[in-house]
Amino acid sequence: MLVSFLTVAFIVSGFFAPGALSSTLAQYTVVSGTDSTSGTPTALTAGDVTDLQNANDVRIQSNANWPDDGTYGIPEDNYIEFVFSPAIPLGADVIEVKVTHDWRRGGTLDAAKLKVWDGSTFTDVVITLPSVSNEDITEESNITTILDTPAKVNAAKIQFLAYRTMV
Repeated sequence: MLVSFLTVAFIVSGFFAPGALSSTLAQYTVVSGTDSTSGTPTALTAGDVTDLQNANDVRIQSNANWPDDGTYGIPEDNYIEFVFSPAIPLGADVIEVKVTHDWRRGGTLDAAKLKVWDGSTFTDVVITLPSVSNEDITEESNITTILDTPAKVNAAKIQFLAYRTMV
C-alpha cells in the first residue's frame, strides 16, 4: 500500500514576540521523523527529510503496511511521524497555525487522518482522501485550536495514519 509525500509543513502566522510591534510569519518543515508502517519504527533518512522540506515533486514512500481491518488499528501504531523544530518565543501570542499536507494516494486506502501532538495529547485532524489513486492532493488544515500557545507549537509532531478494508 503506497502513500507518497511531497511536503509536510506548518505555518505559524501572526505571532507576536514579547516587545514586538509587528507580527511574524514563519514556515516550519520536517527536521526528522519515523515510519512505523512496517511494524518496526524506522527513522526517516536524511534524504527523506530533504525531500519533505522541498516542494519539488520528489516523494518519499511509506513502508506501507496499513491496517486492513477497517480501523486505524488498536493501538494506532502504524503511522508516519513528522517532527518540527520551531522555537517560538514563549511569551509570543500565536494567532494562526496551519499544516500543509501534500501527498499522493496509492492503492486502496479507505481513510486517512493526521494526528497533531501538542506536547501532551494527540488530536485527530480529518484530511480528504483523494477519490482516485495516484493523484496528488494538497490540503491545508487550520490547527490553531490545537497548537494555540508557543509551548504547544514548539512541541508539535504530526502523524499520518491510514487504513484499508479487506473483503
